[in-house]
Amino acid sequence: MGVAPIYYPIFLLIAICTYVTGGSDYQDMHMFGKERGSQLRGFLTLPHGAPSSDTFERVFKKLNVSSLQECLVTYGKDILSCLAEKQIVLDGKKLKGVSPTSKGNSGLYILNAWVSENNICIGQQKVEDKSNEITAIPKILTIWILKMLL
Repeated sequence: MGVAPIYYPIFLLIAICTYVTGGSDYQDMHMFGKERGSQLRGFLTLPHGAPSSDTFERVFKKLNVSSLQECLVTYGKDILSCLAEKQIVLDGKKLKGVSPTSKGNSGLYILNAWVSENNICIGQQKVEDKSNEITAIPKILTIWILKMLL
């Protein structure tokens, strides 16, 4: 189309801040950037305005989930070290909007690891088809135990 791409250097910061403040979807991310961008001038610079909800969706669909998780684990070690003595709650959920539409489609299930006292999700693992949450538990715990030990 000939439209030059717009770069948002603080894209993930907006997404993380949205989640931490109770947001849950792409529209919330857009609204956070739009409404709170001016309050956070020292951290957020949005010369082209806040990314649209469609932009958040396109970018997150293209992200390599494993690489993002690796980055968050690496840079979040200091934050997570204070959570070492806290209880981790595991909870599996079927994602909204992914109900089966055809025969044989079971939907998308995710196992979340939460530190409930701080209301922080420290990890997620997709539950494989024809499986259950119990098989995903060792995977999610292994990722975090190894990262905390390294």
